[in-house]
Amino acid sequence: MTSDIKNEKEDPMNEEIESIDDRNFEDLFIESFRDLDSTKDKVAIFMHDTPDPDAMGSASALQWILNKKFKLQSKLFYRGDISHPQNKTMVNILDLRLSKFEEYVPEDFVKRIAVDCTESNCPCKENIDIVFDHHRASSKALLTNIVSLGSTCTLIWELIRYLGIEIEDEMDEDIATALFTGIRTDTQELISENTTDRDFEAFKGISHLINRKKLASIIDYPLPSYFFELEKELNKVDVNEEYVNQRIDGSCFVGCIGITTPNRRDAIPMLSDKIVRMEGIETAVVFGVVGNNIIASIRSHNTSLDVNSFAQTVFGKNCAGGKLGSAGASVPLGILSLHDSPDSVKTSIWEAIKLKLFYKIVHEATGN
Repeated sequence: MTSDIKNEKEDPMNEEIESIDDRNFEDLFIESFRDLDSTKDKVAIFMHDTPDPDAMGSASALQWILNKKFKLQSKLFYRGDISHPQNKTMVNILDLRLSKFEEYVPEDFVKRIAVDCTESNCPCKENIDIVFDHHRASSKALLTNIVSLGSTCTLIWELIRYLGIEIEDEMDEDIATALFTGIRTDTQELISENTTDRDFEAFKGISHLINRKKLASIIDYPLPSYFFELEKELNKVDVNEEYVNQRIDGSCFVGCIGITTPNRRDAIPMLSDKIVRMEGIETAVVFGVVGNNIIASIRSHNTSLDVNSFAQTVFGKNCAGGKLGSAGASVPLGILSLHDSPDSVKTSIWEAIKLKLFYKIVHEATGN
């Protein structure tokens, strides 16, 4: 593993500084916690705003490492919502203890770690000591383990192996299951283009340590009834049996689910995940109005389409982003917000938004 130690070398002959830089990430990680007082020193671990299985798996495993290796207590923080039914199921089945960022009190913690994120997309923007991330990113943290891999859980598993920590009981099995789930989902079951040999090795190494019954419950998570309601809206037809909320142009599908509530927003990526598997469809975009924002989910198997660039071109550079095959967007409606408008105005604004996005998405995806 590689490490990035931020150290100003004012004197190139300073042997002490050079010896610090020569040590690997794992040894410096150990040194960061070795002298802490387990009776009073606590560690804060931060995930990005909408934690997915990779963020939750790697953060909970890191919490477990700190307790197992150093007897240190820590808390996991996120800002936003855990609303996707699979993520909710994972939290419940594995009894993950997560706290909202609003509960974070800086003076209660002596160390701060960002997992599956950096300061740019972490709830805590300052004083991050250590970063684990598998995305191309930069950080000002003193100690970073940022490697282009399929999953952050792979990095945490490699740390567990280096430290020699064993899986011994059911609670440990839950951590292995969380890591396994994180790798499985973030690599799309090891078939995404960002999957590496290290992800394969981690997946294989963890596979015999997991609780398979709990994993099955997470994989086969129950679909909420509102998913089917919004899917019906997506497939709505007029009196002529023509679809009114979707358009297909070549291999590009664009659809919308209208106006919905924040606790239903995760139906949008669930629908795009399902539609991109439709025969003949390479790119699927599903959007809707959630609160005061247009929320969109993009999925694509088209290897010639830069999904991140596509999402930012359609929805704005500061409102969208993604990685290989997957992207999302959240665009503030501003003055066009629907919540304080009469129904007739809402309908007109929504129809205008829908027509504009249908045209723009298809045009950018196909050139038509």
